[in-house]
Amino acid sequence: MAEQKKLAVTVGGQSFYLKSDQDEAYLKNLAETIDHKISAMRGENPALTVVKAAVLISMELLDEYRKLEEDYENFRSEVAKLEF
Repeated sequence: MAEQKKLAVTVGGQSFYLKSDQDEAYLKNLAETIDHKISAMRGENPALTVVKAAVLISMELLDEYRKLEEDYENFRSEVAKLEF
């Protein structure tokens, strides 16, 4: 198992300290992506708080994830039907 490292990231103007064995660049990219999404959403609707924007983005991302998961399962099912 890889050694866990500590990493500080900033999302929505807040500092978060992560402890993970994931690649540091990967984690920073995730944080930057979420930070940009929050900034963009708040740019479109300045009345949104960071928390509300983060919740809405979480809902969007979870929806996308679940749809991809369903697509993947459908794909697996279709591949299983193929005869080789």
